[in-house]
Amino acid sequence: MSVLGTVLFDEAHNEAWSISAAVAEAVNPTKPSDASYARAAAAVSRRGFAVHAHTDGTITPDVLAGVDVLVIAHPSEPTWERVVPGAGPKLEAVEIEAIERYVHA
Repeated sequence: MSVLGTVLFDEAHNEAWSISAAVAEAVNPTKPSDASYARAAAAVSRRGFAVHAHTDGTITPDVLAGVDVLVIAHPSEPTWERVVPGAGPKLEAVEIEAIERYVHA
């Protein structure tokens, strides 16, 4: 089957959910399914899409190159809930600019 497109889940901004079952278990050891997008990612993959996680660093035009769908699902503060470790839930101005250009393109 050929790849229909690429879906990128951002996990670099303290998301409370992950497409990785292992990361979801680290975020919520008692009930990993409450922090997991693994089933959603698998369903998207079965339908012909490549699925990746952006786990580190700034969202840049290079990160978004070749991406058809960007998912920024649930960034949060670790004060409020357990999260995937990252740079914090707030996007930097350069990231917002990169995402705006990506959407307009």
